[in-house]
Amino acid sequence: MIKGATRFAGVILLAVTMAGCAVAPPDFNALAGDDVALRHPIELRQGWQDMTLPFAQRLDERAKEQVASFVADWRRFGSGPIFVRVVDNKREEKAIKAQLDLLRAALVAEGLHGSVKLIREPFGETDRTPVLKLSFVRMKAEVVTRCGRWPENLASSAETIWDNRVYSNFGCAYQNMIATQTADPRDLVGARAESPIDAQMRVRALNRLREERSAQGGVN
Repeated sequence: MIKGATRFAGVILLAVTMAGCAVAPPDFNALAGDDVALRHPIELRQGWQDMTLPFAQRLDERAKEQVASFVADWRRFGSGPIFVRVVDNKREEKAIKAQLDLLRAALVAEGLHGSVKLIREPFGETDRTPVLKLSFVRMKAEVVTRCGRWPENLASSAETIWDNRVYSNFGCAYQNMIATQTADPRDLVGARAESPIDAQMRVRALNRLREERSAQGGVN
């Protein structure tokens, strides 16, 4: 009787041991938050595109190129008019007017006439170099979350359990870089339409291929 009970207890112990060695299936849903695109999503929002020009006696070639590039971006992405923002400083009114005249001439040279509005802003620090700022509203790609947040301890400690997952700030700078460097934010939503086939280029490529194969003794 004791021998049978011992054998039965051994079977139960073996079953418990094997059950303890069983590997639980991975929980893929628990790792969904590790996706950088889900953790730090990029969204399309309306925002300002600015360009700052320091006060000068004239607009040099570099400034004119900046204005031309700014106007080209406005034509491609802009929504509404271009705003010229200047500080409301009575003591520098003469210099501000002269700078505005130069800027208006540069904008007119780029084909703009009635699409520019002037905004006077409160005067700030007296020792700050006066500037003019061109702005327009456009669609921009921005990361929703704020980078630089460290809500959790990166190392394992008595209060935390190491679960081999990425930290919350991981990928935020990477996503911001993508959003900032994307020339057209609409590319993040969908692919562009295919351009028409260049038939002449296709014929030239086929003729060149036939000539090369013919020179090598191949079959056309």
